[in-house]
Amino acid sequence: MTTFRLANTCGWLVATTLLCLIVTGCETTAPPSTTSAARVAPSFDYTPAEVAGGDLDITLAVVGSSVETSVPMFKSFVSNMEEDFLEVLNAIGYRVRGPFGSYDEMTFPEKEGSELLLSADLSFDYDTSGLKAVPVASIFELLSATSEILGTGSGRESDSSTYTFSGPVILTSRVTLVLYESLTRERMWTKSLNLKPIKLALKGTHAFPRKEPPSLRELLTEENQFFTDLGRQLNAQYQSALHSTYTHLDPREVRLVSEQAETLRARKRF
Repeated sequence: MTTFRLANTCGWLVATTLLCLIVTGCETTAPPSTTSAARVAPSFDYTPAEVAGGDLDITLAVVGSSVETSVPMFKSFVSNMEEDFLEVLNAIGYRVRGPFGSYDEMTFPEKEGSELLLSADLSFDYDTSGLKAVPVASIFELLSATSEILGTGSGRESDSSTYTFSGPVILTSRVTLVLYESLTRERMWTKSLNLKPIKLALKGTHAFPRKEPPSLRELLTEENQFFTDLGRQLNAQYQSALHSTYTHLDPREVRLVSEQAETLRARKRF
């Protein structure tokens, strides 16, 4: 009886030791922790540092641009920017009409009563191709691997069904300001604001049910720390974009564009 108990105890010690070696030595991770970092949402709010005041006697009709995206954070970026965009124009001293969802929403008197149309086109692009999938070992897979080492398994290799992801995520954003003549809708002036790319190092905690890299929307939904980090970086881009907008819409340059638009309108005999 003593011999049997000793052998049984040794077997469990060997199994336990091997299990520890599997957990620490194999290229798998233990099941993700159920605890997660708190999510901090970006504010996306901008207030012009300088208010010129006065009336420049230049009316800009603001025509919004629709950004097709499934990422809620980007939608918030765009909707907030539309509001702050008007605040920037008012701070400079422009007269403002709109915003209009599209050019077709404007009536003829609204087009005729505006010197220029102004649109701010936004684009977002991201790259998650550098993410590395790390298999998440379930307790059943660990026990199966232990059985294989002890010689009691079926000899069939078990594939992990869930993965965490780690590696670089790169986001590039661009804001393009365009001034059009309001009746012909001819482009008169363009400024592209290439914002500094955002590069984040993801250390994933959520287990995804496939080996292909998740979309940015999925990462923002499941990875709380990543959501917070990207939100902070994107908020900095938001501030930079609106500050650059304030700088580039210099009244002296816009007035020259307005005069060129008036010449074009006269040539077209509107």
